[in-house]
Amino acid sequence: MAVIFVPVVFVLSYFLKHDPDFLERRLQMKEKEQKLIQKVGAIIFFNRLSASWLGQAVWMVERTL
Repeated sequence: MAVIFVPVVFVLSYFLKHDPDFLERRLQMKEKEQKLIQKVGAIIFFNRLSASWLGQAVWMVERTL
């Protein structure tokens, strides 16, 4: 949990100090834009996750040969 929480706190504090307008714009974004960002993020996340699984599976197969 700390792996996620600590970087989020640092990023939030950075933006609050250096670019509070960015946070304000993000909060004012329309829901449609947020959903698009979430979908793109999910696609990227699952692609990286599946690539990792595939790499692990290939490594395990090569190891057993």
